[in-house]
Amino acid sequence: MLAWAWAELYLAPAPSADEVVLPDLFRHRILLLGSPASRPEGLERVLVRGGFQVTETPSVSPPDFILYTPDAGAPNLADEVRTLATQSTYGGAPVFVLLTHGPAEAATDVLLAGARDALVAPIQLPELRARLDAHIRARTEAREAQDALRARDLLFDIFQEVSAAVRADEIFQTLVRRVGQAFGLSHCSLVLTAPGDDKGRVVAVYENPAIRDLRVDLGRYPEIQEAIRTERPVVIHNVHEDPLFATIRQHWNQQQIEVNVQAAVALPVFVQGRAAGVFFLRTEKGDPQLRAADVAFANTIAQAAARVLENEERRSAIYRRQISAGTTDETTGCASLDALDRRMRDEFERARRYSLHFSLVLIDIDHLREINDRLGHTAGDRVLGEIGAILARAAATSSSGCARCSPVTPSATWARPTRRAFPPAWSPTRTAKRCGRKISSRWRRARSNRPRAGPPTALR
Repeated sequence: MLAWAWAELYLAPAPSADEVVLPDLFRHRILLLGSPASRPEGLERVLVRGGFQVTETPSVSPPDFILYTPDAGAPNLADEVRTLATQSTYGGAPVFVLLTHGPAEAATDVLLAGARDALVAPIQLPELRARLDAHIRARTEAREAQDALRARDLLFDIFQEVSAAVRADEIFQTLVRRVGQAFGLSHCSLVLTAPGDDKGRVVAVYENPAIRDLRVDLGRYPEIQEAIRTERPVVIHNVHEDPLFATIRQHWNQQQIEVNVQAAVALPVFVQGRAAGVFFLRTEKGDPQLRAADVAFANTIAQAAARVLENEERRSAIYRRQISAGTTDETTGCASLDALDRRMRDEFERARRYSLHFSLVLIDIDHLREINDRLGHTAGDRVLGEIGAILARAAATSSSGCARCSPVTPSATWARPTRRAFPPAWSPTRTAKRCGRKISSRWRRARSNRPRAGPPTALR
């Protein structure tokens, strides 16, 4: 069943990055090099208005683009462009050359030297902006294709690994571990909870696999509470500035708690249409920044966890029905003959192990065969059902009459003899016989005290 769910997940389309809303905090950085006097007028203004971050000073991290405006009549233009395109300091950033002076053939030379694009005078700034945007789109599409391929490969590897898992907790641990490893996270876990709950149950943790079934106070995790309340993904890029963490930040300051957490993501896990928990990610300062594609992939894994939870609930329901069908007599609502056999074995083993005594009370229902012959088995079944209900109610309250006795719900066999057997009422002391008599007396009184419209059915 688990393998089927995973196969369906693997073949289904993965959620796109657009399905997980992330604030667009990224601005492409453009490094301006060459002669400022050769730059077209208004170049910086157009770039800044276009959403670019413009600088003239190289930084530790490489730029996204290099705009190079050479001096008029630069002697070794091709060599300079080749150096810019291959210099490790710039990390292979694409070089755009703006030729405001010189022959048109210079564009061919710089392109052959490694420039990504070249514009010759007269330079139209809208055209430059359009070429930059076209390059960004092409690069974004290529990166998304690579990410999609990587995600598919990773998902297939996870599918292969969980196919060998048997228990749900093993699958959950595999999910959080693989996501944590894939994105270099400091924390990744699966927390089960429900709307309105102030506590959560951690069932799997990436950085500490020994943690299972840990109860946590959700007041310390506002992102989890928000994800459960809204039933939407919650992405916090900086917990030290986001308004959602205003209250918990006050607690940190009052308690002088040093928090190294940088970002947090809580992805709700839905089981049968309701939020049953979250797939919880946190990064610390220095960890790789989570991208929209990373969060989308983690959301895919969160829904895989939901499939596992649904399968577990479905199997538990089937198991409960099977147990109920095998241990309950439909006619009386009491335990069946199989349940009586199992209980007898357990009581004998308990008595042998602890040197205890127990009582077995046998009940004979008078005139049951006569009722079956005269009124039919339907009427006989009604009698059995009524007596079973009376004995069950009496058994539920009989422990108050004997403090050291633990009677159980009476049991009726599937056959239809006039004599019915009921499981033992065992006592941890050697007063089992007295307790058995007291219980049988209580059952007899319960039957005789019940109002009846027809002829009495005696309980002997």
